[in-house]
Parts: sequence; structure tokens; C-alpha cells
Amino acid sequence: MVWLARLGAACAVALPLAGAAHEDLGARGRIVWLTYGSAGASLSRDVVAAMGTACEARGGCDFELDTDKKRNWIPRLPEWIQIFDTSASTGIRKPAGLEALGPSFCRRPGWKIVLGHRPVYSSGFSGASLALAARDDGRLQECGVHVYVSGGDRHQEHLTAGTFEAVVQGAASGYRGVDQIQFKPGDPVKQRFARSQRGFSIFESTREKIELRFYNENATEIYKWSAAPDQIGLPKFVPTGP
Repeated sequence: MVWLARLGAACAVALPLAGAAHEDLGARGRIVWLTYGSAGASLSRDVVAAMGTACEARGGCDFELDTDKKRNWIPRLPEWIQIFDTSASTGIRKPAGLEALGPSFCRRPGWKIVLGHRPVYSSGFSGASLALAARDDGRLQECGVHVYVSGGDRHQEHLTAGTFEAVVQGAASGYRGVDQIQFKPGDPVKQRFARSQRGFSIFESTREKIELRFYNENATEIYKWSAAPDQIGLPKFVPTGP
């Protein structure tokens, strides 16, 4: 067993890795990664311990991504999945950086995951600018992104937009309130889950499927979702009646 200790010197517990050759996952048929938002603060020992427990239960995490970090370490991935970290090129306090999504990323086949600091959609305390949401939503759809993961709000939330899934995960070091939104046919975004609770996420991917799990600070699973590539996004709404 190899251990991942990228969570900072203040953390006494490391995360179990799935394999020794974790810096090169090119031949792997399944990858597992942890996602959390630290808000720039050191994570408590109990949360880090919970992350380790949850990773162990999934057979080990291959790497971890902090939605509030300026630059994340991402290993060489299998050809069927790509992960783009916008914060690495724009900085934590700047816009989402989706203008950096170019042909080299957008035209590649397989799963496309984008990590950013600011949410495109959020029902939480900070929310999201409607103007920026409209702009960034279009860029994500044009690029064929499947999942956009962000921090920027201190809660855990999963929303489905037109052609992609939006995940807000910023509650590892603390949390704020989040609204519960009732979806109506024709709405541009559907809230699938929202919780004001400290915690983190684990994604698990194969060529055929992606799976998302939310956990609380005790490593208890509080939400699970999975989909194939053709199940991402909302079905096209067709009005009925006069």
C-alpha cells in the first residue's frame, strides 16, 4: 500500500493510494479520485481520517483534487478520460478560466472533467452570477464537458445542466447554508442533491461509467449518482399543450 500525503503538514493522516505506479495511470481501466474544498484552511484530523477511510473502502484513491487550490497535481491519465484544472492557469480569485479550454482538450475523446474554483451553478450562500453562468455554461457545452467540479461555496451540491453535471464541493473545512430547489419541467438546471454539511466527494470512473459519492465528516456516504456518457445532462424539454 502506498500513501498520499498532499493534504498539508498539519494533517496527521494520509490517504491510501490504489497502486504504487500512481503517477502514471495510463493503462488503468478504473480510476478513483478524491475531491474537496478547503477554503485555504488546514483540514481537521477527523475529516482527513474520514477521507482515508472512504478511500480505503473504494480500494484506494489514485489522486486528490482541492477545488480551492491554485494548482493541483494530476497524473497521466488513461486515454478515455481528461481532467482540466482551470485554477492552475488563472489563479484562485480570478474567473473560472474556461476560456482556456482549447481544441487540444475539447476535441479529445472520452470523459472530460473540468475543475474550477468558482461554481457555474450554485444554490448556496455565494450563488453564481447569472451572466457568468450563461457564458460559462455555453463554453462547457461547446467543449463537450461532462462534469464541472468547483468549490467557491461551502456546501455539497449536485446539479444537472443542459449537457453537463455541475458539482459544488467546498465543505471540507466548514459549511454554509444551501437552498433546496424544486425542479420544474423546462428549468435550465435540476438540483439533484444539496446538503449543508462538512464533507468531501469521491469520483470513480471507467470508460463506460462515472460515479459520484458525497460523504460527511464521518465517512458516511450521503449521496450516490452514476451515469454513462449518453446519460449526462437534462433531456431536451418539449413543451406540450396549447
